[in-house]
Amino acid sequence: MIKKNFFYQSLYRTVLIIAPLIVAPYVSRALGPEGIGTNALSLAVASYFVLFAMLGIGYHGNRTIAAVRDDPDKLSKTFSNLLALHIAISGVVIVAYVMFIIFFTNDNRIYFIAQAPVVVAALINITWFFKGLENFKTVALRNVLVKTITVICVLIFVNDRSDLWKYILIMAVGTLMGQLSVWLLIRKFVTFVKPSWNEMKPHIRPMLILFIPILAMSIYTQFNRIMLGNMAGSVEIGFFSSSNKVMSIAMGFIWALNSVLIPRIANLNAKGDEKEKQKITQTSMKYIMMLAFAMAFGIAAIAHDFAPLFFGEAFEPAGILIFVLCIKLPILAFGTTLAAQYIIPHSKDKVYSASAIAAAVVSLVANMILIPSYGAMGAVVSMIGAESTRCVILTVASKKSLPIGTFLKNSIPFPIIGAAMFFLIRFVADFLEQNTLSLLIQIGIGATFFLGVSAAYLHVTKDTFFRKLIIGISSRRNNQNEKT
Repeated sequence: MIKKNFFYQSLYRTVLIIAPLIVAPYVSRALGPEGIGTNALSLAVASYFVLFAMLGIGYHGNRTIAAVRDDPDKLSKTFSNLLALHIAISGVVIVAYVMFIIFFTNDNRIYFIAQAPVVVAALINITWFFKGLENFKTVALRNVLVKTITVICVLIFVNDRSDLWKYILIMAVGTLMGQLSVWLLIRKFVTFVKPSWNEMKPHIRPMLILFIPILAMSIYTQFNRIMLGNMAGSVEIGFFSSSNKVMSIAMGFIWALNSVLIPRIANLNAKGDEKEKQKITQTSMKYIMMLAFAMAFGIAAIAHDFAPLFFGEAFEPAGILIFVLCIKLPILAFGTTLAAQYIIPHSKDKVYSASAIAAAVVSLVANMILIPSYGAMGAVVSMIGAESTRCVILTVASKKSLPIGTFLKNSIPFPIIGAAMFFLIRFVADFLEQNTLSLLIQIGIGATFFLGVSAAYLHVTKDTFFRKLIIGISSRRNNQNEKT
């Protein structure tokens, strides 16, 4: 089940990776740093309304559905009450967004109007339900189709800076259509029942508790863009947003694996299967950190050449931002995995909130000090400081229940392999011209080196998961040979 769900999540994440690889170079050249910055700023504001519309239901709904999914009656009742509560909250937020557009926007009003479908999409967002069922296929396949259509529309209708509103509207409508698509199959899983206030009320407190860390985290994932825009302008937001997009793409597969494991661990927790939980967490942490260090050192090695080749010459300053942001990847991967596989499934909501609030405070203070003098680089340093703070708190809170020392010990070889890969790529780069082909050559050499050395290490240390993987591949090959 985990492998199948990870496949579908990875499929969707792969599309999320491929789509920007196709769209970002085109759009960044068509809209320029200022256009990209304006989009990022309007989306950051709209995302705050989405946060309030969702009000923590993403994590709470996920684990609540996971706990009752084996009982059809409880499942239908729980879903109906959660949905009714969510619609009521989202409806109020949508009205608030309309009022915001009317009274607080002027020259840039068209961009906030174009972002409206993003806020409306929150009203019908029930991905938490399918994740709780561990049914990732339904969400993934439909979103892949919608994302593909969105990419095609962008390439057709967005040509220059005057098409910024079209780009924003296309992306926003794509988000809305992605949420609408999963509703077509909802009746296969539940029967709608009349919601009851007494049944809805118990969900409010845990949703609010989970909303606090989400709101706090938004300060160093969304609000920093608003601060950057007010203090340094849209161009700096464009550089920061583009560099951060690279990090989001890199983190895609890690988020995919963790989102798959949240409901599984919540379900195992409900059944009291501690042995299986520890096995899943320890194995996944090792491979997540291997992937995180591979991406961190690999991206850092090509950052200088990548930014102008990918986004366009106007985005050359984003290269150093990408290089520095690579520090964030292993830190974010470690903290995210602890949160997804221990803190959230075990309802350690106070710890989760405390870590996010502390990170938000660090981000706010650092941004106010650094952005006026250093612009986008100040926002980058602030984000790294915030993620580090959050990771440390989550680590301390988990050390009594999880083998943190073992996690760190198992991770040690990968930054060493990553550093060797970094210097190998830089050595190769000195003999190549700065173009797309040479960049692909560097990526190929680096990936081959890291995977080869890592595979050798896992083989020598007799890693159980790696050995099962090799045996599985060998068995499939033998079966195929026998059939032919």
